[in-house]
Amino acid sequence: MKVSVPPGGDLLGRASELRIIDALLAGSDPPGQSLLLRGDPGAGKTALLDAAATRASAAGARALRSTGAPFETGIRFSALHQMLYAARDVAGRLPDDQRDALAHVFGRTGASEADPLVLSTAVLALTGEVAAGRPLLLLVDDVQWIDPTSATVLGFLARRVGGTPARFLAALRTGTPGIFDEMRLPERTVGPLPAAAALLDACRPGLPGVVRRRLLADAAGNPWRWWSCRSR
Repeated sequence: MKVSVPPGGDLLGRASELRIIDALLAGSDPPGQSLLLRGDPGAGKTALLDAAATRASAAGARALRSTGAPFETGIRFSALHQMLYAARDVAGRLPDDQRDALAHVFGRTGASEADPLVLSTAVLALTGEVAAGRPLLLLVDDVQWIDPTSATVLGFLARRVGGTPARFLAALRTGTPGIFDEMRLPERTVGPLPAAAALLDACRPGLPGVVRRRLLADAAGNPWRWWSCRSR
């Protein structure tokens, strides 16, 4: 299903990245229906995922999201649980074996652990059921901290959403190798922000010239160093 994406979720200096995200939501080739954003910490990957969620919602799609965290890396299925728990009621429409496989992900007491292929297929079937009602965007942030079991299943999902109304968008830090490196998903590098000076001026107008130049030089196009000013 093609998704017509209206304007929304714009980011200063990220027009090219947003065009690629729009192409993803529309199922255009490239990038197709899965995309991995890779960049340094603070480059704006999370902001792009937020923008993607905003644009998907404006187009009538639903978003399911998971964010990796260091303290959950050792908790099996934690990322899958975070992403899919809101859709757990839909699991009742699936065959018994797939529903039983997902019960372990949802933390049901006494649930038996499923074969990895059965579990991965069950997750794919669940997302298909969710997407049957309206287009679906699956978002995964901080992939480098996703627990390995969830990462394997999400990778399986990312490689098989083609031909469905689902889209898959993930973000990963540069220099953090992991299972997603082996999947050969379409990638977009999120580099230094071309409009860093304009963003700084919008956030902190009237800075003394020497301070402004020092901030721009130290940040090297990475807006994270002054981004907190937006909430002040």
